[in-house]
Amino acid sequence: MAGRSWRWTSGGAQARCGGEGEGGGRVEVRLRLMSNSFPLCSEHGICVRGHCIFCEVDNAVQQWVKALPADELFAAVSSRINVLLTRYKGKFRHYDVNNEMLHGSFYQDKLGKDARAAMFNTASELDPDALLYAPRRPL
Repeated sequence: MAGRSWRWTSGGAQARCGGEGEGGGRVEVRLRLMSNSFPLCSEHGICVRGHCIFCEVDNAVQQWVKALPADELFAAVSSRINVLLTRYKGKFRHYDVNNEMLHGSFYQDKLGKDARAAMFNTASELDPDALLYAPRRPL
């Protein structure tokens, strides 16, 4: 039934901001749930987009991420994007690489002005067929 009315779905709750680290077991469960949903979506012709690999809005960033020094934050960001895009290469048609860049700047503030470009460049290298985007909302 869903396949008749839905054409797209989002891996949003499962791929959302943050990720590995504290609570990693919960993250693994969410990733497993997301992985298990791909055959069902494919069977019903539903395309999947990856929502929110990172989120710039401060109140959406987990406390353990906020507490990391810059070098550890860089390592955590690198790990997250590499794990997700290697694991799901070819599965997501689109990726919202860094959500809410118009309303927040957590990663840019902590990692420097080139952090956002690096996220998009890495995502493009790891899954070159996926369309990368940043959602735009009216101000």
